[in-house]
Amino acid sequence: MNGIILKLYLKKAVIMKNKIPVLIVMVSSFAFIRMQDKLTGHWMTKGQNNSKVFLDFNEDNTFKVLVDGHVENEGKYELNGDVFTMYDKGCGMNVPGKYKLTFYTPDSVSFSVLQDSCKERIGEVNGGVITRLQNE
Repeated sequence: MNGIILKLYLKKAVIMKNKIPVLIVMVSSFAFIRMQDKLTGHWMTKGQNNSKVFLDFNEDNTFKVLVDGHVENEGKYELNGDVFTMYDKGCGMNVPGKYKLTFYTPDSVSFSVLQDSCKERIGEVNGGVITRLQNE
């Protein structure tokens, strides 16, 4: 009886030994895949006079704001946890604006100013809520 148990144990050990290299290759291959942040994608909000404002957050950490089909602003951003830092052409690409993100759902998020020296940007971003567009 002990011989049968030993044979089953050794057989499982050989099977596991053969699977470990495959598992290592699979796990290490994921280490080189850049994960998308929670903002990557196409978003929308309402602007002044019911204009449609579209926001595109790209995988390369750039963004573009379009109002009624015209580029209104663009720049780059960083996302660390729930802190969103943006640099845009409207306020200057060296002037950071930091905002706290609050995700109500994966497709709805609001912005609350943490630190920003650009009053125009604060007026446009602080308190804003954007909604992810579906069917991308």
